[in-house]
Formats: sequence, C-alpha cells, structure tokens
Amino acid sequence: MNAAGRIPHTSFRVLGSVEAVSDTAGLIDLGGLKQRAVLALLIVNVGRVVSLDRFVSELWDEDAPARATSSLQAYVSRLRRLLEPERDPRQRSRLLPTRPPGWLLAVPPEAVDAVRFTRLAAEGRKLLQERQLVTAWQVLGDALALWRGPALAEFLPAPFARAEGTRLEELRLTATEDRLEAELDLGQAAAVVAETEALLTEHPYRERLWAQLMLGLYRCGRQADALASYQRARQRLDIDLGIDPGADLRRLEALVLSQATELDPPPLPPISRRGPAVAARPPRPVPADRSQLAGRDDVLARLDAVLAAVQAGEGRLVLVRGSAGIGKSALLREVARRSAARGAAVASGSCAEADTPPVLWPWLQVFKELVEAAGPEAIATAFTPYGNVIGLLDRSLAGLVPLALPEPVADLELSRTRLFHGLASGLTALAASQPLVVLLDDMHWADAASIQLFTLLARHLTTAPIVLVAAYRDDNMQAAFGRALDQLATVSGMDEITLPGLDRDAVAVCVQAIARRTVAPEVAAVLHARTGGNPFFLGELV
Repeated sequence: MNAAGRIPHTSFRVLGSVEAVSDTAGLIDLGGLKQRAVLALLIVNVGRVVSLDRFVSELWDEDAPARATSSLQAYVSRLRRLLEPERDPRQRSRLLPTRPPGWLLAVPPEAVDAVRFTRLAAEGRKLLQERQLVTAWQVLGDALALWRGPALAEFLPAPFARAEGTRLEELRLTATEDRLEAELDLGQAAAVVAETEALLTEHPYRERLWAQLMLGLYRCGRQADALASYQRARQRLDIDLGIDPGADLRRLEALVLSQATELDPPPLPPISRRGPAVAARPPRPVPADRSQLAGRDDVLARLDAVLAAVQAGEGRLVLVRGSAGIGKSALLREVARRSAARGAAVASGSCAEADTPPVLWPWLQVFKELVEAAGPEAIATAFTPYGNVIGLLDRSLAGLVPLALPEPVADLELSRTRLFHGLASGLTALAASQPLVVLLDDMHWADAASIQLFTLLARHLTTAPIVLVAAYRDDNMQAAFGRALDQLATVSGMDEITLPGLDRDAVAVCVQAIARRTVAPEVAAVLHARTGGNPFFLGELV
C-alpha cells in the first residue's frame, strides 16, 4: 500500500502498444518483448486462467526452449514486482495470482481498454439503431478515442495476437462506420467525405465506406462526384477481386441517379417549436445521484455558495477537473437539480471527441435548452439588439425566435466576432431577468470555436448573474483549452474544484446506494482498494 493506505488502481491497454498505467506511478515500464507478451496474453484473457501449456504454445510455438517454464515463472515474478511495487514479497500477488494450471490477471474487466471499447461500441450501435443520433455519435467517439494504434501488432505472429487483433480491428472499423453514419445524419457530410476518402485508402473493399462516401458527396451537392465514386468502387472490386458491387451499393447508385428524396438528410433531433407567446416550460426534476455524490459534501457546499451568490446578482466561473469516471458529470447534474430548485434557468451542453467535431456543438445544446427553460419570448427580448444570432448558430434554431437573421458580413473573422459578441451579450441580457446557470461537460474535447465563446462569456460574468461551470479531464486536455484556462486564471469570481477518489467511508455509502443494502466495513475496504475510490469503477465492480 502507499502512504495513505490505499492500493493503487492499475489500468491496462492493448489498443496500441501494450501498457499498464498506475493511478499513482503513471506509465509502468514492462520490460522486454517476451515479458510484455506474457502480460498481453493475460490482458486478452482478463479474469480467466491462462495455463502454462498455452503460454508455451502461444509464445514459442514449436521452438520452446528447454527451460521455458522457468523463463515464464521469471517473467511473471518480474511483472508482479513492476505492477505491485508496494507489495511485501511474502504476500500473495493481488494482480497476478497463481491459479492452477497457470496465472490470471485479477482486475475488473473495465480496467482493460479493449473491454471498455467493446462495450461502448455495442452501446453506440444500439443507440444508432434507436436513432438517438447525438448520443450514439458521442458514445462511439468515446469508444474510438481509446485507440492509440494497431492492437497487439508488436506480438505478431503469435496466434493470440493475430486472432484478438483481427477481432478488435473489425470492431473498430464497424464502430467507425457507425459513427460516420450518425455524423451523416447530423448534417456533417463534408467531414464524412474527408474521413471516408482517407479510410478507403487502407480499406478499399469495405462497401459501407464507399456508400458513405457517395452519400456524403451527394449531400454536399456533388452528384457527379458521388457517381464517379461508385465507378471507382466497381473498378476496384472488379480488378482486384473479380466481383461486382453488392446490392446496397448498386441501389444507392440508382437513387443518386434519380435524385431520390430519401437521400436527403433527415431532420435534426426534434426540439420544441413554440411561438413567442408560449410560456417557458417548468424545469424538469432531475433526481439526485446518491451513488456518485457520496463523499462530496464539501464540494456541494462550495457550489451552494456559488448558487447563492448568483441569486444575489454575482456572476461566477467554476472549473471542475478530475480523471475519467471520478464523478464530474454526476456533479454537474446535481448542480442543475439544485439550480432549478432555486428558480434559475439551466442549460447544459457536452463535447465529444472526434477528428472533426461539429463547430460550437456544446453551445448548440445550451441554446436549445435555454429556449425551453426561459421561453421564446424572453429569448427574443434579450437578443433583439443582436438579431437572431441563435439562428446563425444553427438553422434548426432559426424558427424558434421571432427575429430576423443578421445581415451577412463578407469578412469571416468579423462575422464570427459579431456572432460571439451577440451570443455572449444576449446571455448577459437574459440573465438580467432570471439567474442563469450554464453547464459544459467534457470541455477537454471542445473545438476551438466553443473554447473562444466559453472564454468570452467567462469575461462577461462580472456584469450579470450567470454561473458558468466547465468540467474537464486534467489528464486528457487539448492544448487550446489549456491555454484558455491560463488566460482565465485572473478572472474575478473563479472557483477551481478538483475531484479526488472517494474515501473508504464514502465508498461504503456509494455501494449502499448502488446495491441498496448495507455492506460490511471489510467489504467496503476491499472495494476501495480495488477501485481507488473511482465511482465509475466502483459501480462496474459492484
């Protein structure tokens, strides 16, 4: 154990080079290739015993040395020392225990990136089938962000690396195609065209990618290029494989030729479209997340003070940082619940990791919610001096507010400046009639434009009762957002909150909330040691 009496949590990665990462010591040096291969085979079979015979077969095939067993025992012994430096040599290994006829990696499956990826990819596909496009796009983006390179490539031609690497690569490509499908239906055709062109250079026989390229080109107004792409696909399949395109690709060509209306992009996710005379919708109750708020009393007291200040007319900026799964999103949901109970207008937005994230995506979500929270009449009153800048943000919002769109400006930089100034100033005016709470999650993934608007609004806080809360991972932050935080270090009224892992008592409360039963202190101690007090890992383990 470390000085605090807590057993470090270690996560394992195979979606790229094989790595082990301790939450206290960081990236662990795993030694030479053969020793790393021993750990890789255990990771691939997490929670299952790998026999001595299988180790020999996988790692040496028919060329096993006479002392292969002794070598394996030495590799495992060294790995134990590397992964558990705090362990007394007389104690049994917690992570790599001996289990006849071999060894196993004894960690929660979610500690392995491939397991998390597989779960997220399946969840994203299900959401896509249910046409929950935004959530599907975000979940699939989270899944694909776990990849750092080819899975297990360093251990080829070992059979386990070939089989598992092939399986994971197929899942990755399918998840990528699912994300591209969601992106197409969210109106990002140009981004899909660029990405599919690049993907097809590596995977020229995947007809779904060819179909997505054709549809993206068609929706960009490039019908001729879409048909040319079909001919490229047909020739490639014919020359290389001697086959014709499948039925789906042939049907898509016919639809493009006929300019069929079914190829038009579907409407964006539905939002309420009410006239200016309709009152604002009462805030929806958000239940408290007791399982992830255990042990956060001090943090919640600080946030209650912030909410009290905004009711007194003061603006505040709150930055919430912490590692993945530590409870940032749950804390933001609790802030939303408490803010609505105090009568504030609440709006939330979240960022998602992607190669080309939609510009200002979190702010689009914020303004959609604001129209529902405050009502179109209040929005129109606040934004009248600036025109329908909300409509400029996204055309799906243009009909929600009875204001004319601002006159176009030829200079793009001037146009963006006017847009950002109008949005920030309109929010400031809106807050004059009702305290406003804006919650932005996963800002470490924010696009540059979203960061610019965030920074601008943060500097308006001294003039209006607005609480701006931004949550981000401090271990996975883009440089642009880091620079923005440096610039905001001197903003008056800023509060920084770092979320640590839950202590042992909080773990017991959290487990009781999840399992709906009291747990013995020794059980809570084991769960605390296994998870480091991370609420997400704790929930998965329970």
